[in-house]
Amino acid sequence: MKIGIYQRVSTDTQNKSGVSLKDQGIRGQEFCNEKGWDYEFFSDGGYSGTLPIEERPALNELMNKIFLKEITGVFVIEWDRFTRDIHVGLVLKETFQTNNIRVFESSGEINLFDESQSLLLGIKNLLSSYEIQRSKVRIKRSLERNAKEGKVGGGKLINYGYTKDENKKLIVENTESLVIKLIFKKCIDGEGTKKIAEFLNEKNIPTKRMILGGEPMSVKNKKKTKFIWRDSVIYSILTNPIYMGKRRFKGNLYDCPSIISEVEFNLTQRLLKERKNFKNTTNKYFYLLKGLIYCSECQNRFYGRKREDLSDNQYICSSQRYKNEFCGTRGINIDKLNTHVWNSILTLPEDIRESIEDELTPLKDKQDKKLLKYQKTQSSLLRKKDRLVNLYSELDKGFEHIKPQIDNVIKKLELVNEKIRLTKKEMVLTKNKEELITYVKEHLSPEKYDDEIYQQKVIRSLVDSISLKFNKKENIHFIWIQFKLDSSTKIQMGKEISVKYKKSGWRMDVQKTNVRFRFSNISPRISEYPIVNTDKKDFVINIDDNNHRNKNPFKS
Repeated sequence: MKIGIYQRVSTDTQNKSGVSLKDQGIRGQEFCNEKGWDYEFFSDGGYSGTLPIEERPALNELMNKIFLKEITGVFVIEWDRFTRDIHVGLVLKETFQTNNIRVFESSGEINLFDESQSLLLGIKNLLSSYEIQRSKVRIKRSLERNAKEGKVGGGKLINYGYTKDENKKLIVENTESLVIKLIFKKCIDGEGTKKIAEFLNEKNIPTKRMILGGEPMSVKNKKKTKFIWRDSVIYSILTNPIYMGKRRFKGNLYDCPSIISEVEFNLTQRLLKERKNFKNTTNKYFYLLKGLIYCSECQNRFYGRKREDLSDNQYICSSQRYKNEFCGTRGINIDKLNTHVWNSILTLPEDIRESIEDELTPLKDKQDKKLLKYQKTQSSLLRKKDRLVNLYSELDKGFEHIKPQIDNVIKKLELVNEKIRLTKKEMVLTKNKEELITYVKEHLSPEKYDDEIYQQKVIRSLVDSISLKFNKKENIHFIWIQFKLDSSTKIQMGKEISVKYKKSGWRMDVQKTNVRFRFSNISPRISEYPIVNTDKKDFVINIDDNNHRNKNPFKS
């Protein structure tokens, strides 16, 4: 008879303070020697008892040898060394029974065919599984409590830039925090994660693991003792909200000491997101608006296409690459669209000034009156709701008849509350005109206007998207430029340009161009927006709302 001696510990601590792998092996060896049986060791060090069989190498090998009839019995000091999961326990029990495997613990043999012993084993499985669940709940509660209190666990490897005090509370580590600030600054200045990592390595700035002494770590089954900065590490730092004072734990954010400001962190996230769409390629030509242009028909991006003889020089919808999927939107001349967009950037400060009137103008008065009207309606609906609720209770006869009236009042109340919220946002925009103008001007440096790279950087910082639509019947291109004026208030301004063409043989020459500005439309059904007429321009003030991005403003 050949016995498979199974050994398992889940942690190094358990290996030291509990029954170690060595002790388990010695007990199994003594048991087999006493019986005069052959044996083979199957050792899973560092594997949890909750893992399935296939995720534990030694247990998986033991089961394979059982199926091959190479093992006819198993020894384990306690059944919970096999598993702490009730479902895995049932699989093992059934496998042992099917293959006539004898099972031995330190206390003696378990007869799986004896009803009382089989029941006892089932109870052991259940208790082990229950204890694991209780432990998980206790640990989870403890970790959540520590996170709320600003504490960190007992491990040495804390986020770069932080350490812990004598009470295990997370605190900023002064030297490392300077490196964190440098990483964010370089990202905001336009450097990519790979370039930042190369800089830190060139300056011999140590990683967290090297600061802690370069403790060995197994990487692809090889021991590694030297750890350098990598672009993936830089990216994980740049996207971790802990550095703006929000520690992430189990899907929740908890307050903690910050190293950078929330504004810097949000700006970094925006830049990282944009760079995914604006990666450098091996393209021969430079495209100023690469990654910004969308088709309003099919929502695909436009891409640039040029030829040396300039027989092709246009941004075209990417659906055109596939004949069966082409949406029919006509391409637009690259130079002309570049000019329209860049000129829109240069005139943006003045456009804002013209489109938003001062506080003492009729626009401000109209907003005040509208808000007062909505607030009066809100008060009236609240009083009506309270009267209906007080008049009837759910126990009274006839409540089912009055409930629809209450629901109707609540629905109207929700609508007017939304109108009040949006009107207040409009009023904020009116008051903050100069702040928006300053925000735009800070991005502009006249001495660099001829630099294409500089132009592209400015456009990407101020333009959210550009939508194109072509009206075949009228031969008109509609261009919608969606500006992003302020990342914290989510105020967006849109500029609509219509370019009408006339046929000139096989060519289409520009006949006239009209311009119309407005602030991004949310939902005309909820809010009515004032229109302000100025010289040769039509402005409509709307506010961008949460989770709203109007890539296709031309759709009805």
